[in-house]
Amino acid sequence: MKSHQPNREIRRLISKRNWLKPGKGWIKVNFDGAISNKKKGGSVGVIARDYNRRWVGWDMTFFPGICDPLHVEAEATRTAAELVTKRSWHRVIIEGDCFTRATLLVSRALLLVNLLDLDRQEFIYGAK
Repeated sequence: MKSHQPNREIRRLISKRNWLKPGKGWIKVNFDGAISNKKKGGSVGVIARDYNRRWVGWDMTFFPGICDPLHVEAEATRTAAELVTKRSWHRVIIEGDCFTRATLLVSRALLLVNLLDLDRQEFIYGAK
């Protein structure tokens, strides 16, 4: 049976080239989605690591019949949020790579900041 964890070489490349660790006491959750026309569905993967780069949680789910890339990315976002909620993490950075979804979320968040007259710097970077 295949392991769902990446092999050592893949983990090394991800850690050294693309992944920036969170600050001390924080958890960083990365997620992504992919479509398989052959399997007629989408898969999502979520990995959570602490500031020491230790894996502290993960999830992998297949969604049969979901072949729209934006829908699969939305499921990946939801799966990441569910992992955070299930583990009761509070100091979390959630990161994905879907530019369209990210732009929409940031736009809505900044609109909320403006409507509620919140300190934008504190909202984006955490409490001072």
